[in-house]
Amino acid sequence: MIPGGVLALLLVQAVSTAPAISGQGASVADFLARAQAVRKLGDAAATSSELASIKAEVAAITRAYRADLAKQKAAGQPTHSCPPDRSGLTSANLMADLNQVPVELRATTSVRSVYYAMMKKRYPCPFP
Repeated sequence: MIPGGVLALLLVQAVSTAPAISGQGASVADFLARAQAVRKLGDAAATSSELASIKAEVAAITRAYRADLAKQKAAGQPTHSCPPDRSGLTSANLMADLNQVPVELRATTSVRSVYYAMMKKRYPCPFP
């Protein structure tokens, strides 16, 4: 588990190095509240429109992230991070990182910034 201060630093670095996309998306606080509400549905969660919305949001962040990497590579720039083609990350990985965001930062931290920080932490690029 990453101490709150270290994660906060990673988040700041990720936000400052991540290319801007229109809108930052949901805050960590909002996302976690929505995920908790879906979890409480138990078996009914599988057919929940909110679960579909949460999955779509993460898929959009993932697509934007991959597109950002492709743009960086095409421009001959160093990439934000260097994941394999199939990273093997799960929703549990993302939820763990979202839950590590200090409570006082959750309302002002986007899920996108945590995702970028997670990818940078797990898949750093080798030094040139």
